[in-house]
Amino acid sequence: MKTPSPLALLALCSLVVLPLMRHEVAAQAIAIDARVDPRVELVSIIFRLAGNPEYNTGQIEAYNDAINAYFGPFKAHPAIEFARRLREEKGMRYSRCMHMAVFLKDEFPVQPRADLEKSWPFLWRRDDARAFIEHAQAFVEDTHFETFLEQQKPLYDLTESRAQALLDEVDLTWFETFFGERPRASFKLVLGLVNGTSNYGPSFRNPDGPEELYSILGVQFTDDEGLPRFYKGEVVTIIHEFNHSFVNPVTVPLFSAMGEAGKTIQAAVAPQMRQQGYSMWPIMINESLVRAAVVRYLAANRGPEAAAHEIAQQKKRYFVWMDELSALLGQYEANRDTYPTFASFLPTIATFYNDLAPRIDDLVEQFEKEQAGEEQ
Repeated sequence: MKTPSPLALLALCSLVVLPLMRHEVAAQAIAIDARVDPRVELVSIIFRLAGNPEYNTGQIEAYNDAINAYFGPFKAHPAIEFARRLREEKGMRYSRCMHMAVFLKDEFPVQPRADLEKSWPFLWRRDDARAFIEHAQAFVEDTHFETFLEQQKPLYDLTESRAQALLDEVDLTWFETFFGERPRASFKLVLGLVNGTSNYGPSFRNPDGPEELYSILGVQFTDDEGLPRFYKGEVVTIIHEFNHSFVNPVTVPLFSAMGEAGKTIQAAVAPQMRQQGYSMWPIMINESLVRAAVVRYLAANRGPEAAAHEIAQQKKRYFVWMDELSALLGQYEANRDTYPTFASFLPTIATFYNDLAPRIDDLVEQFEKEQAGEEQ
């Protein structure tokens, strides 16, 4: 039997100690609304019609039928054909589509919120972004897209009202407490009716305005009448997606400091990561940090049992180092005078991953043996 690493042993201790360090701030000190966003519906519908599998997982059958009936005559529209080429030739899928959605103005006609000569959506090429926006505006005009939105308003209103209760369970003050101050940042919870089982965490930063941090929650559950419903368990997803806006923008220096470690770790869990859409090691590293931060959120707000359960769930997704990474972030929380922000802790995180790489195969083997033992 292998001896647990020091970080693995520290994991349990940190989950027990952390609740004593909770920040006593009212969870509703920051108020936001859950809303259906026309930009998200527009971009999602375009990529749904273009054949993107992840935008064809909508669970509201009546809404799916309405999309098919209303937009069926426009399946050969230039906007759809262009989106299809972006998917087939440039891998335009998943969160990249949603980065475009939040880059658009929150009104029609479809326009960018920033000068395309200076800024464009994350993971897009400028020329592709410009062409897509032009095609999307033509799609709005040709399909009378606003008429479709008006027809669906009763469904949107119901979805928003049912989701609002989720926000009563979210401590939005935790993010700046944990990651460090984010001046002029605002939170946006968006409900993606097309997105079904997929969730995203894009952000938008305008030099002339506040930063916007998004949690785009796919509507994946329905009641007996086929209408949207939400569960408290989805709070974890909301936290996860907001975490991306704090983790993703700062980790480039981390990747540079990791050398070959990221590739080594990815290779050890490649099949499992590919199944989850994480085929590139930097994406996997960001995902593991986002998920470890969720563990810290749960430890602070729901206690060690909830955090331990989340660690177990993430290890089953083959983030087999989750207990150790959570323990490491516990060290960060306990030493904020030394590490005032998450970004300032990145060198220590880089050391962790560099030390993890040589033993990742053993860690995977140990996890699989433990799983096999539980199943017997």
